[in-house]
Amino acid sequence: AVKKSVDPSKKPEGWKKKKFEEEEKEKIPVVAFGDGMFNKDGVKIQGLRHGVTSILWRALRRRQTFSPLVLGSVDEFRTSRICHSCFQMNLTEAMIGLPSVPTCQSCGIMWNRDTKKKKNIHHISHQLLSGHPRPAPFLRPTKQ
Repeated sequence: AVKKSVDPSKKPEGWKKKKFEEEEKEKIPVVAFGDGMFNKDGVKIQGLRHGVTSILWRALRRRQTFSPLVLGSVDEFRTSRICHSCFQMNLTEAMIGLPSVPTCQSCGIMWNRDTKKKKNIHHISHQLLSGHPRPAPFLRPTKQ
């Protein structure tokens, strides 16, 4: 097999620089992390690289001090168990292949677990930044 050398100074084909829109000056980037991977830098996950979460978090914290950026962590409670479309906890595993795919019994949508979790974390952070409380399906039960 012959390896192609890539010239880093050339832009990939089809890449076009997007013009800066004037109204985008008012936008502030928001980065929301699920809190499940914090303090787990020493844990190897299936032989993959570890420790990257804290490095990225520290770099974003430094950036937050000198440029507009909203950085936060979100409690991941039930984010992978609730359907993002109907906010019901009616997921069952559909055996399409390996691994199985979570499917909502209420609305019939098949979800990738990571996509569902990402969308739910986005929804929670959007609600909190808008001044609303955490959505009810994602609240931890209170001990009485």
